[in-house]
Amino acid sequence: MQIENEIERLVERGDIDRLEKILRQEGKPQPRILAVQALAGIDDQNVPELLIRAALNDPDKTVQAAARQVLREMLGFQAELVLTFASATSEPDPDWLLPAPSQTGEEDGAATDQDWGLSNAEGETLHGLIAIAQSDPKRETRLRAVRALGRVRDMSATRVLAELALWDDDSSIREASYDAIEATFGSDTDILLEEVRREVVGEQVEEAARKESPYQKVSTPSSPSAWNIPSNSSVMKEEGAPIWLLFVIIAVIGGGVWWFFLR
Repeated sequence: MQIENEIERLVERGDIDRLEKILRQEGKPQPRILAVQALAGIDDQNVPELLIRAALNDPDKTVQAAARQVLREMLGFQAELVLTFASATSEPDPDWLLPAPSQTGEEDGAATDQDWGLSNAEGETLHGLIAIAQSDPKRETRLRAVRALGRVRDMSATRVLAELALWDDDSSIREASYDAIEATFGSDTDILLEEVRREVVGEQVEEAARKESPYQKVSTPSSPSAWNIPSNSSVMKEEGAPIWLLFVIIAVIGGGVWWFFLR
């Protein structure tokens, strides 16, 4: 009960650093599972990274499963894509779990984390490569950018390559993008591409459904008379009285009136 209360207080304060220490602390897995679940309530850009590393490096299967479940709730289709990417581009971290503070004599110390991000200069280079790969007018220039993106260990580069491999108009760009992804993901390449395809197509379908209003299916008439049924309607032909019968009725009534007054 003590650990649950402590984690609850940490969530209220948004103390992601202390939650990370619990997530990575050796011992029984239950505190780590509670830390995983608590991270779902923290609005911080580092939360997905911590969950990914827990899913890949924690030796306990229940902690791994809890981290994967929270990632699916947070990222949807992208969860498996991100996990596949991280597994393919990073080595297992044998130092993921840290000794309990009482065993080291340190005050809640934490090991130095692996740097998963890009520097500012690398980020600018990546954005430039993406722009070239997507829209440069020269095919050879695009191909060089695609090959360079294949060497970048960043999720946004892989995502761009996947979209090019799936939908680019140039077959040589599609092939080069596929090869660049395959060099990293190997036999998982088709799985990754299918995840991207489902995500993008799913977003497009959802957007189209959101834009389409049920009221658009019923057109409003421009004038009240527009609601009138045409005189040559098949319904009128089937249900209306024949014209000759109307003349007969009128003649009979007229003859009756004439006979009544003049007899």
